[in-house]
Amino acid sequence: MEDLKVPAQPLVTESSRRRGQRRSIARVIGALALVGSMVVLGVGPVGADETTTTTTTSTTTTTSTTVPPTTVPPTTVPPTTVPPTTVPPTVPPTTPPPPVIDMRGLPAGSGEGRRVVYSVGQQRVWWVEANGLVSNVYPVSGKAGTPKPGHYSVFSKSVTTTSVNGKARMNHMVRFAHGRGAAIGFHSIPVDRRGRPLQSEAELGQYRSAGCVRQRNSDAALLYLWANVGTKVVVVK
Repeated sequence: MEDLKVPAQPLVTESSRRRGQRRSIARVIGALALVGSMVVLGVGPVGADETTTTTTTSTTTTTSTTVPPTTVPPTTVPPTTVPPTTVPPTVPPTTPPPPVIDMRGLPAGSGEGRRVVYSVGQQRVWWVEANGLVSNVYPVSGKAGTPKPGHYSVFSKSVTTTSVNGKARMNHMVRFAHGRGAAIGFHSIPVDRRGRPLQSEAELGQYRSAGCVRQRNSDAALLYLWANVGTKVVVVK
């Protein structure tokens, strides 16, 4: 009968047993640490065929900052000081000198004071003011030798009148002398019954009348206003 051989048992020492306990404790601690990490990350147990995917969610926190409105203090504008305006002394208006009108040709010895001077020879009329200045002068058309030289005065006026025979009409008649059967006066250029003038203004300065003194229409109207009844008329050669 053969003897049975019992395998030799390894000799377990106290130090070996303690090292084994420490390794076991280390494994347990490692396993616990791994489980704790998985719990924190929200990952379940991982199988052999599973791929571990770690999703990191980034959360952006928006902070709203309310800025209080800026209060601008009112600006005070200082009052504008306007310097006083110095008004220059008022210079009294000077009286302009009377207009210098051509005095040449005014016949000598034609009287004094405010008057109308009519030269039969020159076929020209002058208006002489009270101060001796001539205010107007222009050519006319009358009749040679009519009226006679002398001193007359305005005795009648008519806005419109007719010739003795009634064939002509004239305006602004200023009568100052008497002729044979009719008065003699200053008036506008006569027109016939059809309204045609008996002469042109260019012909003034020539003898063209039967006795009265013809004037440019505008001059006749002005003389009608200037020479009132009683105004002196001096007729010279």
